[in-house]
Amino acid sequence: MITPEKTAKTGSLKELTSEEKLQDFEYLYATLKDSFPFFEIEKDKTGFDWLGNKNNFEEQIKSAENNEEFYNDINKIAAMIQNGHTGVVPPSHYDNMAKGYSGIINLPWGQILNQNGVKEKYEGWKTIVNESMEVLPVKFRYIEGKYVVTEGFKNIKKGCILKTIEDKPIDTYFKDNMDKYYLNYDYNRDKLYVKSGMIIAEEDKNYKIAAYTKEGEKITEDITPAKYEKNKSAQAADSSSEEKILKKNKIAYLKVKSMSNMTLDSDGKKISEFFNKIKDYPYLIIDIRGNGGGTDEYWMSNVVEPLIADSKSASQAIAFKGNYIKPFLTGRGITTKSIDKIPEQFKSNYVSNMERYTAVTRTIKPKNSVNFKGKIYLLVDDYVYSSAESFAAFSKSSGFAELVGTTTGGDGIGIDPCVMALPNSGLIIRFSLDMGINSDGTVNEKTHTKPDIYTEQSYADFLKGEDTILNKVLQLCNK
Repeated sequence: MITPEKTAKTGSLKELTSEEKLQDFEYLYATLKDSFPFFEIEKDKTGFDWLGNKNNFEEQIKSAENNEEFYNDINKIAAMIQNGHTGVVPPSHYDNMAKGYSGIINLPWGQILNQNGVKEKYEGWKTIVNESMEVLPVKFRYIEGKYVVTEGFKNIKKGCILKTIEDKPIDTYFKDNMDKYYLNYDYNRDKLYVKSGMIIAEEDKNYKIAAYTKEGEKITEDITPAKYEKNKSAQAADSSSEEKILKKNKIAYLKVKSMSNMTLDSDGKKISEFFNKIKDYPYLIIDIRGNGGGTDEYWMSNVVEPLIADSKSASQAIAFKGNYIKPFLTGRGITTKSIDKIPEQFKSNYVSNMERYTAVTRTIKPKNSVNFKGKIYLLVDDYVYSSAESFAAFSKSSGFAELVGTTTGGDGIGIDPCVMALPNSGLIIRFSLDMGINSDGTVNEKTHTKPDIYTEQSYADFLKGEDTILNKVLQLCNK
């Protein structure tokens, strides 16, 4: 098997010289330029040319006075790519990731993550990196094109609509701070947005926030930042699923909160028992809103296999470029062909910039199935990502379910993101290595998966505590 080069220098972390910091950045830049598939897509989304800003990034790295500043700069530079699978692996996540990639199919990942130079240096980074951040204590959520307060502060209460931060329109403020926020694209309103969260702030600086109440009254507050812990490894949940009967003998409901490998088997037993109880129901609602992914095995073996009466298939393709990623493809047994041989249905301008591809027809057969014959609705939103995105794309392409909700989060067709180790700092950078192509020829990271019935949470329903999307499906079931 071809294995990736072990690039991290052995030895514990020391204070990096300016030259060593630049060498690490140059390695990062060269590797991503070689193999990262989405530069043109992310540039079209945000208008920011990451590759074209190399000189600015070099100046940023040169200005880093110590290791902590270097870490923060590399973190921001990677964030500017604006891909949810791409970024620095923080010290709090390193151990779990290094342990998680075991076995022969994960050998390339394991060799990069577990090389001595990386393990030794991450022990040093754990003592340097402060993973807390300063935020303004106002939580928001993007609803119907507006930033609605979900947890307020002082006179800016729940239900208020945020308008400006430091006298900047809030949309402009988020766009100007791409190194701090992941921006989604609102296809209906043709603008970038942040899904939800809190406003990231600088320490010891007050922020002027303007908002409007639901009655239209303007409110202005000066708010002092507070500390917020981030990037801490979450404890494994006992269950990633929740099962309910919404209407006896008619409407069943399954909520899948994540597709964790940790709960794969235990959830499978629970979900199987539930399916046996509702196998004759005319309607099943599967809710994956808010699901950021995990493993495809979860939805294939726990949801699709035990439900379907007949095989379900979806044709997709995956495109690649560069040399760095080749050992990772070999590790997963992926063979590729020249991109000029890709079938017409998968061709696009984005795909023409790639070098190799593999076509995939994913067929899932019934296994210990209850032979469910009813209608399945799949509830989706912009948090649906990675393996959850893969489930949404398969469900739409194969006809397994009818999708209701908003456009999903994308980047869900392909294999695990790969990893690189920066030679002097030992920092691990994770990045997407493949371009997933939907059955209709659109690139999944560009268009994501659009629902069959577009329905978004309304501001009026939010104020009343109503779930617009679920209510829409219940209306369909009760017709």
